[in-house]
Amino acid sequence: MSHLTQKDETVLRGAQHTEFSFGDFDHSNIPLEEKRWPVIIIGSSMVGMTLSILLGYYGIESISFDRHPSTATHPRAALFLLRTMEIFRHLGLDGEMETESASDFDLNAGMLIVDKLIGGKVLTRMQEADLARTAKFTPSKRLWLTQNMFEPLLRREAHRFGAEQCFGTRVVHYEEQEDGVIVVCQDMKSEKHIKYKTQYLVACDGNRSATRRKEGIEWKGLGIFGNNLSINFKANLTPYLGSRAVHGVTYVNNKDVSAGFRLENGGKG
Repeated sequence: MSHLTQKDETVLRGAQHTEFSFGDFDHSNIPLEEKRWPVIIIGSSMVGMTLSILLGYYGIESISFDRHPSTATHPRAALFLLRTMEIFRHLGLDGEMETESASDFDLNAGMLIVDKLIGGKVLTRMQEADLARTAKFTPSKRLWLTQNMFEPLLRREAHRFGAEQCFGTRVVHYEEQEDGVIVVCQDMKSEKHIKYKTQYLVACDGNRSATRRKEGIEWKGLGIFGNNLSINFKANLTPYLGSRAVHGVTYVNNKDVSAGFRLENGGKG
């Protein structure tokens, strides 16, 4: 049995989700920063960074704050459909996104549902590209691009649009005033507080949004569908998968296993 090296402490620590809630906060002794951003964004993941670039495209500067030290470390979601790619084409980012995507994925291969990862039967093929049909409707291409590939790309390009990201910084307080919003941030390492005045504050802080809770915005829907464990490992599966290795996602579905495998680099990751 090959030796596995632990690269991420998440499994050793167990599943931990840090809950943060806005409460009373005295910011009277914190000086107001001279720089007044038209828009401040809470959260700088895919949604927050994309918003900042879209704003910048229309000449609106923004700054976003994210409590995480950097961009995503796990692959997570990968499929970018056509309307999304039309938007990034409008921004001039589709070329670099396609290059990144092609470095790890066969752009035309879709998803498989199988009863066994190796051997067995292919139950269904999904999301395979039909280039001729797509070309009748749009010049854009559907891409496979994982979150840990996409977020650094956005971060590299954001400065061109007047968008700034501050990682390792949490918004700890905000309050609306007649002429704008007061926003207080805290550096996660130094614990120093910084206070801004902005015209608009936008919440892009995810499904456990502290902003949503503060504003009393409730979820509607069926709730949690299930629980999943994500494991990121490198192994060359091409000798075992054969032609299946080109498919970016393979789902295994049988009486014992319900799992999805995201295969990168032609099945080598």
